[in-house]
Amino acid sequence: MKTFVERVLDRIWKTMHCSSVRLSLYHYEHDGKLQVDAQLKNTFKALGFKWKTVTNDNRTGSRIEILECVNTHFKAQISPLTCNIYRKGLARDDVHKEPLTFRAQAFLAVTDRKPNHQEGK
Repeated sequence: MKTFVERVLDRIWKTMHCSSVRLSLYHYEHDGKLQVDAQLKNTFKALGFKWKTVTNDNRTGSRIEILECVNTHFKAQISPLTCNIYRKGLARDDVHKEPLTFRAQAFLAVTDRKPNHQEGK
């Protein structure tokens, strides 16, 4: 996991005008308490992600922790003064725009029902 995230961050820093990356860690209920996957959180922290904020939704009982990693390696590529050196055809106004949000989710369903491969045919 750590190697994968390192490669993704390296690609983002080198090819996009990105000053920081934020991610959402969704907490889950275990033994009546909300908690986050500690191994996953520690992996991100080891890569430079730091706590930004937490959102508690009283209506749903969910908790979302936001972590952020700041681009410290390729500052010249995100500077309006030098960005055009690194990206052909890039204008100064193309830098420091609103953030792009990419959301990916994975769901795991647990059931005692056996799969029926004939469904949908």
